[in-house]
Amino acid sequence: MILVSYYMYNIGIDIGGTFTKAGLVEGTRILYKTQIQTPKNMNSENFFELTTHLIETILAYNNLTIANIKAIGIGIAGMVLADKGALVSAGNLGLSNLDIATPIQKQYGVPVKIANDVACFALAQSKISKIDNLVYITIGTGINAGVINKGKLFSGAHGASIEYGHTFLMATADKCACGRGGCIEQFINAKKVQENNDFLPHLTTVLLNIINTFRPEEIFIGGGGAQFITPFLDDLDRELARNHYGYKNAQPVRVEISKISTEGGIIGATLL
Repeated sequence: MILVSYYMYNIGIDIGGTFTKAGLVEGTRILYKTQIQTPKNMNSENFFELTTHLIETILAYNNLTIANIKAIGIGIAGMVLADKGALVSAGNLGLSNLDIATPIQKQYGVPVKIANDVACFALAQSKISKIDNLVYITIGTGINAGVINKGKLFSGAHGASIEYGHTFLMATADKCACGRGGCIEQFINAKKVQENNDFLPHLTTVLLNIINTFRPEEIFIGGGGAQFITPFLDDLDRELARNHYGYKNAQPVRVEISKISTEGGIIGATLL
């Protein structure tokens, strides 16, 4: 695709443990997409080689220069401090304590924003579905959540991302990858939901906690494990409708399987 060179676009990059995807985006429409395998042994040097390669590929293929780009957004599977443009820790990538935004911004001279990848999916879901209060859950290697409150991404101090998979569910002797035991993602992940039905009471508890904490209009579930949740949606709806706090007078919270596909991370990154 060769684009008219005086138009202005955004570039979105979604860095996952297996693949890194990037796209040229106008609004919520991906005009061009590319992906490459994420390096197995990631370090700061090949991280920036990766992002630079993708940016240059997008520009070259579409006959653009950086003057045609308004901003670059990056979603990454890890804990970030969005206000500082910094990655705190990304265990699956082997990265920690990395200033992401500053070097890329210096190199290209455009604003660079970063966020946790699930936060990016939440932003994309909110924009596409036109819902201002929602929680987006991804079930993959682990589980995490992105929260949209009154149309804005919810985050902690310094823009710290949510790590909902590492909140406590129940005591266990097994250790989580984070070092302690009892984390939600030890009980709910793509492998667990695919292999057995024992996850359902755990997922119901997690969703009730989310409803009572954030009071969303809707909860969307995505990620590789989402397909295995579909047969249980009616059961979940019934349990949630009669058990969340204030259920007799409050509106029920709908649970849906997200339909924004794997491209949601790219789109959401450009909405940062």
